[in-house]
Amino acid sequence: MHRYAKTVSALVLLLAATCVAAQRAVTFDKCEDGKDYPSFKNVTIDPCESDPCVIKRGERYNVTFYVEATSDEDSVQVTTVKQHHSDNTQINMMSTVGCSFMDVPCNVTKGEVFRGSVELKLLRFFAPGEFSYELLVRGDESVFACGKTALTAE
Repeated sequence: MHRYAKTVSALVLLLAATCVAAQRAVTFDKCEDGKDYPSFKNVTIDPCESDPCVIKRGERYNVTFYVEATSDEDSVQVTTVKQHHSDNTQINMMSTVGCSFMDVPCNVTKGEVFRGSVELKLLRFFAPGEFSYELLVRGDESVFACGKTALTAE
């Protein structure tokens, strides 16, 4: 029985290590629109095993972020922008979703650090190569955070 317990413990530790390794904290630079928006406290993409993250077209990825509310708000929205430029194509995809339709709280208090989560999925017409991913979290009154990172489409 003692050997069985050690084996189970080792498997649990291996599984936990694998789960942690499958997500990666991603560095987001400031948005390039000339405004000095606050930064994210932390952003992870799951699964992600390299830097920059390799995003396979057609698969779903979870983007989890932590941000500090800069005002009291009753409605939080998240805007994502995916931009891909090559010699032959230029793709710009933007979507804004309200808190009622995703894993983001609707009511936040100024100074509160809250967690949110959105799905990242590239359609198959994205060509392989580097693309930019921008994430903006806001309320009706103010922008809580805005950041941009480079990812690789495969």
